[in-house]
Amino acid sequence: IGMQQMKHAEFVSVAELERLTQHIQSLASIHDLLTQQARTDADVISVSIRAVMEKLLPGLQLMVGERGIIFYIADLHLPVRHSTTVAVLVNELISNSLKHGKGTIEVGLAIQDRTATLEVRDSGPGFPEDFNPETAANTGLDLISSLTTIDLAGTVRYENRPEGGARVLITFPIPAINAL
Repeated sequence: IGMQQMKHAEFVSVAELERLTQHIQSLASIHDLLTQQARTDADVISVSIRAVMEKLLPGLQLMVGERGIIFYIADLHLPVRHSTTVAVLVNELISNSLKHGKGTIEVGLAIQDRTATLEVRDSGPGFPEDFNPETAANTGLDLISSLTTIDLAGTVRYENRPEGGARVLITFPIPAINAL
């Protein structure tokens, strides 16, 4: 919200308010999940990403409407902070796909060795040929970049799919839960 205030000193667009509302609802869903887990285990240090996505899915389906959303999520437990970050990233990436893409939105999380890869893709026009996330003046892209690099110690790649559409890949190391 602070970033939006700096960008839009006098007003915030309805689209941005809707996006912020969805982020807050996502965080509230995670809070609900953590509260439920804390009732059964007072020492909650990790959360199942699959459970987080299942909790977010109804709200996200409302957001995407007729376009549809499909999840392919590996079962992975992450520290609470990382789980929250992944949920916010998924929300932001889906929001971007709704603005710029077409077709069903697919969200995947795969694990290989001690690395996780979050992928969000659609079948829209893809990224413009001159697209450079480093120079694009976009609050959402700034959020994706900072959450990925700072919170997850990961990297983000923006690609066009050969069959059409955009694909964003976020790769990050899976932290050892008991080392936190």
